[in-house]
Amino acid sequence: GHFKQPFGLESLTSSNHITFIERAVPNALFPQRSAGMMYHTSCMSDKLSLQFGHFYEKGSEGFSREAHNMTGRLTYLPISDDKKLLHIGTSFARRVNLTETGEDHNLNILVSPENDFGTDLLIYNNKADAMSLIGAEMSLVLGSLSFQAEYMTSSIDDEKNAEDQFDGTFNDTHNTNASGYYAQASYFITGEKRTYKSSYSGFGRVVPKKNWLDGNSLGAVEVAVRYSGLSFNETYWMDDKSEVWMSEGATSLNNFTVGLNWYINPSMRVMFNYVTSVKKYNDMDDMDDVTENALISRIQFNF
Repeated sequence: GHFKQPFGLESLTSSNHITFIERAVPNALFPQRSAGMMYHTSCMSDKLSLQFGHFYEKGSEGFSREAHNMTGRLTYLPISDDKKLLHIGTSFARRVNLTETGEDHNLNILVSPENDFGTDLLIYNNKADAMSLIGAEMSLVLGSLSFQAEYMTSSIDDEKNAEDQFDGTFNDTHNTNASGYYAQASYFITGEKRTYKSSYSGFGRVVPKKNWLDGNSLGAVEVAVRYSGLSFNETYWMDDKSEVWMSEGATSLNNFTVGLNWYINPSMRVMFNYVTSVKKYNDMDDMDDVTENALISRIQFNF
């Protein structure tokens, strides 16, 4: 079918139930939904879970038979009871034949701050043979307090010319490395807690102890903070106007987000996020950092 590839915890958690309005920047390294097939199983009273699948990349004219992924994920729940939960896991993926044969179609990674209305501050666009990714994840729930973190690293087998120039003539294989991470914490000041659904679905719906619409409660109120980052040892792409190859060398994007969530009832919530993002040019002393600040909100209904 067409469904999410088993890579990472936040990417598998529904956008209806993630803590912040947008997912953390490391998720830009990996496509979420693809066409393919997957085998998954669990044992030890569902404490140990395995997912493994074969998926096809979406090209310029639909899904390609040549570009495909092998993706797998292993998770374990050392602690799982009504008050405490500890989730740990690791993922891997191998993406091959990412550049379509005879087509001007590159591997394109666009990274905006944790605000989809923002500018794409990191851009990677190049012909690539393959991409390998490894990820690690954890989440700890202690009643109303929870922590979550992930780390991802990737190596892209892309193309670059022998003179190490960006003139558009590629005749040599080259590796571009990228890595990203995030760490977050949240707390329900009204006493609720995050609900764990399953290894493949991540976290689920928050149910307030009392609904605000009943007239006798504020509902559930959650405060959260997150710090995240994503860096490339090189970023380069073809400029559409000048048609020359552009490079910014090693670049990184760091984000700090503060969030406030108001769960009116199990199907309604109001979200506020303040996001500050800084792009750094690690190899260019003459380039100033780029800073973007945003205040975003969402009123959400789901059923």
